[in-house]
Amino acid sequence: MYTSGTTGHPKGAVLSHRALFYQYVNALIGQDLRQDEVHLAAAPLFLIAGLNMMTVPTFTLGGRIIIHRGFRAEAVLEQIEKSQVTSSFFVPAMLDMLSQHERFADADLSSFRAIMVGGSPLLEQTIKTWQAREVAIMQGFGMTEAAPGVCMLEPRDGLVKAGSAGRPHFFTESRIVDVVGDEVGPDEAGEIIITGPNMMSGYWNKPEETARAVEDGWYHSGDIALRDADGYLWVKDRIKDMYISGGENVYPAEVENALVSVPGVRDAAVIGVPDDRWGETGKAFVVLSDASLTPDAIAAALKPLLANYKQPKYIEILDELPRTGTGKIQKQALRELN
Repeated sequence: MYTSGTTGHPKGAVLSHRALFYQYVNALIGQDLRQDEVHLAAAPLFLIAGLNMMTVPTFTLGGRIIIHRGFRAEAVLEQIEKSQVTSSFFVPAMLDMLSQHERFADADLSSFRAIMVGGSPLLEQTIKTWQAREVAIMQGFGMTEAAPGVCMLEPRDGLVKAGSAGRPHFFTESRIVDVVGDEVGPDEAGEIIITGPNMMSGYWNKPEETARAVEDGWYHSGDIALRDADGYLWVKDRIKDMYISGGENVYPAEVENALVSVPGVRDAAVIGVPDDRWGETGKAFVVLSDASLTPDAIAAALKPLLANYKQPKYIEILDELPRTGTGKIQKQALRELN
């Protein structure tokens, strides 16, 4: 299965039958999937989470699977009501398209036991929107190299630990380490490294890249996170997306959360750009729902929400953000715009 290629060229992750078996067992242990499941597969099946987190596990139970060839918010809302859908997997962009549709407020979502969300960090505003509709959200954290499950926020914790990626899957182990590979303490940020029987055998025809990614049996994810005292994982951002401004680490996901909380901002992405004084500073790309909003007005609204060093120096308005076929924001494309 090929990686999404948001931070480089896609790579083929070789997944053995053994790795897939343990992925499906992990998924069945952690999720409330049943034999009478009605699962809506609205995410592309070339997205590994869309295929392996819920669709194939539902198949193993003998449940019903409804496959949409493409994602259309109106068609998904209609299908949920018509078929009393009990589960589905969405990336955050799909959740937002659903909640922004005119039918969302009145749609019957009562059949959902929970929605699995993954692919990129989930914005707080999105969580609150679905909480208001009393829909429990399971957040998954993983990657193609893990087939894809690493951690999951189970349905029972969907509201209590909203925003967390949950705890490790039963057969998968993860650690959070500093730059020299030492494990950090609770609430300290570091890189997530993973091991387990669900991990890939390596990258297809790329032994050097495999050697860089896997060290002593542990896969280095390139993701920054912290684990709280209860053992729940909180994903901050990609290491490649983090930038350092005036000696301070800035996680774009935090700034993006603040941006979309500004009335009139529908979508946002932040990258680090060179700055003569601070080394790097933030540049925000925003999509508006209120066309009258100006960059200066957005900057003023951010002042009370973020520390000074986290404030983006530049704000550019776009008609839409560049995304992959799986809905992930292509930050490399934004860097090329800069």
